[in-house]
Amino acid sequence: DFKGCSPFAAVVYQINQIKIGNQVKHLPAHVFDSMYQLTQITLPNSLQSIGEKALCYCAELKTISLPNSLQSIGANAFRYCAELKTISIPNSVQSIGAGALAYCTALTEAKLPESITLIPEELFNECSHLKTVNIPSSVKTIGDYAFNACNSLQNITLLMGLQTIGTKAFKDCPITTIYIPASVTQIDATAFEGCKKLVKVVWDANNYQGTTCPFASSKTTIKSFTFGDNIQHIPGYMCQGMTALTTLKMSDQVSKIDDAAFRGCKSLESFTYPAQLQTLGKNILEGCTQLKTICW
Repeated sequence: DFKGCSPFAAVVYQINQIKIGNQVKHLPAHVFDSMYQLTQITLPNSLQSIGEKALCYCAELKTISLPNSLQSIGANAFRYCAELKTISIPNSVQSIGAGALAYCTALTEAKLPESITLIPEELFNECSHLKTVNIPSSVKTIGDYAFNACNSLQNITLLMGLQTIGTKAFKDCPITTIYIPASVTQIDATAFEGCKKLVKVVWDANNYQGTTCPFASSKTTIKSFTFGDNIQHIPGYMCQGMTALTTLKMSDQVSKIDDAAFRGCKSLESFTYPAQLQTLGKNILEGCTQLKTICW
């Protein structure tokens, strides 16, 4: 690797095409860093790894084809490739470094491999035109700021197997609906900060271990909250302060509702206690000033 400096530093404004030889297995860190005029690069089928910042700041690179031999992509490898529009990462890739596609502001579509367990921190940070991306079923963790400020990302599908969602992972994304699968155990309180268009939550996380509401900053926009049929325990403060909430659904299987779970839901007009309810916390419906019907 080249210790923070491209070996082509003197000619970064002159090179616009690169072809890598068929025997090359590794692109060293920083090797093509800041090649501002590079529009085309051909990677061989022998390539196994792309180093840290190997193609960082290649601002004119619009497309890239990654070979099926590739196994790892280093941190910030494509950071600030501002003209890159689409990328498909092959299933051969086992790991992707932090910020690998951060600030790729023209990126509209990305395909992640079904082989990764971690979406690293800042992977798509401020990819403001990203509209389509998959979360593979193999993913267990979505890292901090992974989709921060993806201002065009309206839809995201979280699959069974996901366990943890990190700090500001989806901050400022214009998602309208989110489904939380049963496998999720931890969501940072700021994971959905600034999601001002979020109106519907479907919650299946029956082993959730968090102690704070993960939708705190969307309290004034969420209108519908559904707890799945597998939910037996509703954590404290889960829907506290959701002032726009008008639709609340939970099954009769719920046996425990913790403190202040629905406190301050000022738009809620009816509430039905589950038939199997055994334990009821304090201040469950405090401040629900529009309640007209309560059924036991």
